[in-house]
Amino acid sequence: MYSYQDVDLTEYGDEDTIGQSVVSLKNKGLNLEREIFYGCRDAGLVPMGFSPSSSVTGVDLRLFMRDYTYAPPQNYANMPSLARQTLDFVFTPFRGKDVGIELKESPADDYGQSQLEWNKSSGWSFMGNQDSYSIEKRNMLKKANAESKINQMWKDKPEPKLFGYLKKGLKSTQVSKQDKNLDKNNYKEDEYKNDGFISIIENYYSGKGCPYINIAERGLFYFKSDPLGLKMKFGIPSFRNSIKGGTRLRFRYKESGENSYGFNAAMKVYGGMRNSTVNLMDDQFIMDLQEDAILCSNAPYPLQQLRKRYKP
Repeated sequence: MYSYQDVDLTEYGDEDTIGQSVVSLKNKGLNLEREIFYGCRDAGLVPMGFSPSSSVTGVDLRLFMRDYTYAPPQNYANMPSLARQTLDFVFTPFRGKDVGIELKESPADDYGQSQLEWNKSSGWSFMGNQDSYSIEKRNMLKKANAESKINQMWKDKPEPKLFGYLKKGLKSTQVSKQDKNLDKNNYKEDEYKNDGFISIIENYYSGKGCPYINIAERGLFYFKSDPLGLKMKFGIPSFRNSIKGGTRLRFRYKESGENSYGFNAAMKVYGGMRNSTVNLMDDQFIMDLQEDAILCSNAPYPLQQLRKRYKP
């Protein structure tokens, strides 16, 4: 019914990327977030002003989608099917919402990372961003005994060399090669399995304003809630119930850039995941979302213009 080329994208203000579909962007080697962003933007589903780099909260993607939980007026629902299809373009009885979506490539990706710091008196502790949802994530990890578990599992290891340098005001890039290799060899990957981490993952991303997650290899899922009713419309499953195994915390020495390193903890899932029914990597699904979003009275400007062009 519609195509990406039908949408007037000049309102987005970046004409150099207008009309580039998901497929063409994959061939240019752009990262996953931008591949999906441009595909959805070209369908008119991305709210104006949003780009992956502009999100101060770290939201990977924002989309305008129809709210399938919203019920049209009763007199509309009682109309014959053909009459409803005609009036869709005139009265637009539906509503939509902007929602945040976390994007991952694989189920094996990290789900919320925290830095690890060490001092001689208290041992290892979580550190990281000071936003409310990151602080809450670290507090929940502590309540799940993750911090004490790390200290227990690493208690017999020698003192990490990195923090002596940092205490002197030096950077990790200034750690000697010998000391860096000692940290690398002494602090290899360990893990702590705890199925309670799934609640921390859900709370963390929901707190960021992302009730949904799209995993390129598996599809679209919801976390704690499904505010748009996508389960009802498309049958999408919950993230929690799609994990075949469980959740764990991986903690390790981690290199980050040229000659830089630190210590890191990240929540992971294990045992694989079941597929969802839909995927934002699928152009047909994007088209389905576009067709329904066009019918919303509060649709973004590009979709409103498209609706006007197709009025009967």
